[in-house]
Amino acid sequence: MEPLVSLVVPIYNSSKFIEKSIKSICKQIYQNIEIILVNDGTKDNSIELALTVINKYNRKYKLINQKNLGLSSARNSGIDLSAGKYICFIDSDDILDEGHISHLVSLIIKKNLKVVFSDFELTSEDKRDGNKCKVFQTKVYSKDELFHFFVLRKPAIHCCTLLIDNNYLKSNKLYFNSKLKYGEDTEYMWRLFSTIQNIGRVQSTTYKYLIRKNSIMTSVGIEKGIVFQEELHKSITLLSNNDTKYIQYYKWAYYRNILGWLHSMARNADYNTFKKGLKTVDMTNLSNNLKNYPNLKIKILVSLLKINSYVSYRLLRGS
Repeated sequence: MEPLVSLVVPIYNSSKFIEKSIKSICKQIYQNIEIILVNDGTKDNSIELALTVINKYNRKYKLINQKNLGLSSARNSGIDLSAGKYICFIDSDDILDEGHISHLVSLIIKKNLKVVFSDFELTSEDKRDGNKCKVFQTKVYSKDELFHFFVLRKPAIHCCTLLIDNNYLKSNKLYFNSKLKYGEDTEYMWRLFSTIQNIGRVQSTTYKYLIRKNSIMTSVGIEKGIVFQEELHKSITLLSNNDTKYIQYYKWAYYRNILGWLHSMARNADYNTFKKGLKTVDMTNLSNNLKNYPNLKIKILVSLLKINSYVSYRLLRGS
């Protein structure tokens, strides 16, 4: 019998997108799934819309109702209620190719792995289905290979494309950091990946990740960024102390992700907000730790940030 897969779907004000997302879950070729809807204090009719679709397709589901605690807490609630041998996390505005779960399960079983992932495609609101997947190749990476490409983001890994052995996740207490309202996926994946020796990849964009219009980072984003820096630093420091072989990768991971936060600030905020965010970053340490980063563009950008914040802002905003 096919092992049960738990799909955790946090929901908060997703009425515009959720019907199509849940439909893509219900239409999975892989049949033995449970859909765990986590109502994170939504203020619209997202839950009703989701349940209508689930009942139409007669899929198994569980519903958790909680006050608005954020994405990390919602996922953790889903983990606690999950019964599947494997678990994954699906954002309520994204789309799955019909073969997404079946390809991940096939690979994780065939290679006896704890974690596998698929590639993903960035989509827009007017073309959420993305392109049809036609080729399905697989690959297994060692931990050395994983750390090398993950820190370089080539290939990029999205947390929602992961399929994880649920018992392994729970026994290692691999829960999301509920303090984080930004960067929770990155912090989680570094903790997860530090525990495994290899990872499998489905080399097909079976996960369609929606880029929403009019995403705005306000001054609250600075506070989120400060917490992100603090919490990521705690995690990376602990990982570095416990796993000294990869200390260089951990340092690159920390400072590369701080640079990524500045990039988000530049793209979604005005220059004055960006400058306020920049002041929270230790630019000397950022520069010193990324001077040997294996990407020339990043090294040039870090140098420019120390010289001219406005030019850097314009470059980051346009990239």
